[in-house]
Amino acid sequence: MRYLDLKLSRPQSKPGAISRACGFLEIARMLRAVCQAVVWVVRLRMLTVALGGMQQFRYRQVTQADVDAMSELRSRSGWSGGASRDRMLAYFRGEHHPKQALLERVGYVADSDGVVTAFIAGHLTTRFGCAGELQWILVGPEARGLGVADTLWLLLKEWFQAHAVLSVCVNVEPENAHARAFYARQGAEVHACSWMIWRDLTQSYTVPRGTMVAK
Repeated sequence: MRYLDLKLSRPQSKPGAISRACGFLEIARMLRAVCQAVVWVVRLRMLTVALGGMQQFRYRQVTQADVDAMSELRSRSGWSGGASRDRMLAYFRGEHHPKQALLERVGYVADSDGVVTAFIAGHLTTRFGCAGELQWILVGPEARGLGVADTLWLLLKEWFQAHAVLSVCVNVEPENAHARAFYARQGAEVHACSWMIWRDLTQSYTVPRGTMVAK
């Protein structure tokens, strides 16, 4: 009786196919590693921003001694708006008055290691039927994106509210999209071509980004 010797043979893989498969797997591992690195970079950046907002800046009320540093910041930032050193000094001395401005006014600066990096100023007014006006706000390049502008506006808004101010106006040109977006985010509405208004500060909002305020 004859027996059939059946041998089962495995299909032979081509060396080229195996090499290509290994290459694809290696590329996939590399892409995954790159994606993980990007995620960690983003997380580190977010942590740096949060810690910078909490530790880097100190906020205080403007004195006349700050005007030189404020003027220097204006020049360093390339800001064509605002006012010259002499006009800012006259403003805080109560010797220069914007249209329809009243005497009461205030300013705040943010400094980092003793260097002024941002400032804001405002006063009481009767312009457009408002009781307050935001005169200037400037944040230097090194302090942008860290919530400094939010905190400065919060301080000025608290000063306005302490003076029973409900409505505040600010002059901002139509082409200044960044500033207009900031004011809108804080609750201001467009009033005229170059003006925006907070109709009721009790209904507006401010979103500080983790900054620490030292008055």
